[in-house]
Amino acid sequence: MRNNQTTLLILIMLSASLVIALFYYGAFVSIHPQVKRCGGEILIFEEIDGDYRHSTIVSGEVSEALKREFNISTARGFGLYYADPGKTDVVDLRSDVGRILESDYLSKLDSIRMYFNVKQKCFEECIVVEFPYKGKLSVLFGAFRAYPALRHYARNNGFADNSPIMEIWDYKNEKIIYRKKIQ
Repeated sequence: MRNNQTTLLILIMLSASLVIALFYYGAFVSIHPQVKRCGGEILIFEEIDGDYRHSTIVSGEVSEALKREFNISTARGFGLYYADPGKTDVVDLRSDVGRILESDYLSKLDSIRMYFNVKQKCFEECIVVEFPYKGKLSVLFGAFRAYPALRHYARNNGFADNSPIMEIWDYKNEKIIYRKKIQ
């Protein structure tokens, strides 16, 4: 009888811990897509072919190289994903992954171009969803919640559903911004 009570107590504690973790990382956050004019960021990036799971690693490598080679610190990373991984073979996936350059470092752009791809993101109308960033699990929960919300909003409002999706990992402001261009 004592063993059953101990087992039950452990299961309750594990369940409570799981629910708390899910709340903390944003699994139950309300998602509210809205249309906004976005863009203008200077993107420092690597072009990636294949699995999107490597995005945060590549973004971190770009961040480290910017710090090491140019003494540049960045507070925002990004992934720009061109194909839906649910509809596209992994080998055919393409993305641009890296960091967003703050305006303080614009004078170093010519030097940065020698190491990385650089482009300025055009201003455009986008469907936007924001999600809290509390750690790497937030990126996973955010993707599971934001991507369907973006697609659903696009379909219900007569927008094309095949445009790329950009994730911006804003570490300073502890949020992830998902943007889908309106076509």
